[in-house]
Amino acid sequence: GPESLRAFVTWLEKQAEAQILDNEGAGVDDDEDAVRILTVHGSKGLEFPIVILAGLTAAPFPSYATYVRDYSSERVGVRAGTSGGNRLFTLGDYEQLHADESAHDSAEFNRVLYVGATRARDHLLLSLYQGKSSFSNAAVNRLIDAGARDHAPEWPIEPSPPSDRAVPFEGMQVDLPPDDVTTAAFNMQRETLVTGAKKREFTSATAIKATLTAPAVDAETERDDESEPWSHGRAGTRLGRAVHAAIQSLPLDADDATIAAFCRAQAVAEAVPHRTADVERLVRWVLQSGAWQRAVTSLRSMREVPFALQVAGKVLEGFIDLVIETPDGIEVVDWKTDNISAGQVDERMRDYELQAGLYVYGLETATGRTVSRVTYVFASAGVERSPGEPTQLARAAIEQLSNASP
Repeated sequence: GPESLRAFVTWLEKQAEAQILDNEGAGVDDDEDAVRILTVHGSKGLEFPIVILAGLTAAPFPSYATYVRDYSSERVGVRAGTSGGNRLFTLGDYEQLHADESAHDSAEFNRVLYVGATRARDHLLLSLYQGKSSFSNAAVNRLIDAGARDHAPEWPIEPSPPSDRAVPFEGMQVDLPPDDVTTAAFNMQRETLVTGAKKREFTSATAIKATLTAPAVDAETERDDESEPWSHGRAGTRLGRAVHAAIQSLPLDADDATIAAFCRAQAVAEAVPHRTADVERLVRWVLQSGAWQRAVTSLRSMREVPFALQVAGKVLEGFIDLVIETPDGIEVVDWKTDNISAGQVDERMRDYELQAGLYVYGLETATGRTVSRVTYVFASAGVERSPGEPTQLARAAIEQLSNASP
């Protein structure tokens, strides 16, 4: 079974989430050295040498059902709304029926507690700790009222033995700053080091491009750039995110029905169901592109590949739409849904050289592999284009990143 507490808790969570039928039952042999974890209901009819009764801070949960009924007298009661003012509505003998139901729940709680406490043959261990927020009708209080403190000895906790471990840094000699370094200068240096260690500056290709270009972009002249699906601002529109999400999720060998279903679902998810046809048109062109076909026949391909690395004092983050492993190296592919014509691709391609270079540098640094090709697929224009040689793109991007540092 699980070999650590973390593995055991993970196993418990999976058991709680799954619908499991335990065909073996809760019984164990008398000579079996095992610990059983059971609910009170699961322990009915069983007996164990030692029982630890847990969860004693629990109490019957007060419930105001909308409808209560006494089947013996055929009385009914109805309650709606909340207490206070004229927001509460009751019908019939609700209060008395609710009181009877609460008394029944309390009695049932006592019966369950009795079952749990009587499963022990030799020893019953209880924790009678009461927190400040303990319920007055909690199980621990019921046991105390029944004489648990009077009839059971307290288990003394032995003090921990003194540790033989040496004190950290014991005997270490500290070299103080020389006399010519003033306290103010030392404190300033220390503050600089501490601040630099705590603060991390994150950036991306989009953020660096914005820094290197004009500081202000007028909303009316802003172009329709749908290049990054994780962005919910200028760098990602609903149509672009729907297209990227569909491409990311589709199987490499998806049939027509699957493609249509995925496109329709992503269009609805991005609140653009009226543009389902546009989403499907762009997705189908991508699936017919040379890059997608190379992914289908490649040794291995991965979609939405994240990377992060530290460059020039900043943490550079990014997502690569598609990474294709080939005998010659790695190909980086990025889908673009910019609403442009084929004649505008070359001009727009220059704007993506920085992004392409950072992708190359990030992937090569993370994997130690060589990027042999970078491909941008412009779905709307129906064009597949490379921004340049990968090594030169990476070198130029790092120079721009260094220039963008404060």
